[in-house]
Amino acid sequence: DYPEINFYAFYLDLIQYSANNPLNDRIPGADAGRSLEYFMANKPDGLMLDTLPLTSFEGYLKYYFRTDHHWNVHGMLAGYAKIHKMLSKEYPEISPMYPHDKIYTFPDIEFVGTWARRLNYRARPEPFEVVILDLPVYKTRCYPQA
Repeated sequence: DYPEINFYAFYLDLIQYSANNPLNDRIPGADAGRSLEYFMANKPDGLMLDTLPLTSFEGYLKYYFRTDHHWNVHGMLAGYAKIHKMLSKEYPEISPMYPHDKIYTFPDIEFVGTWARRLNYRARPEPFEVVILDLPVYKTRCYPQA
């Protein structure tokens, strides 16, 4: 109905739904990647979709916090690269990716994520890292509510 609009989706392959969860064979009814397979087989025409698939449990440990369901800095950077590539296919005028070779680890932040906090689990804190970028000035504009 709207050929001038591009629709995108990016699937985050969480370990509990992943085909590469090492516990899939031990959990009856585990998703084991079936929901993504179903979505891919039935997704709307024209929807541009990509994913950062977990190909192993080691990939999960590389891209996600161990105590949380969010990407760590390495997952964010890998996702950023894939999303930028996906968008640049339809928008060649998109700005180039910002170089992101400087990662800073906060020495005095001991990160313990949502999963560990909700369970009151005394998990070993994880490093909290961010990418150091020299971003251009950006202003937001507030519009009055009607």
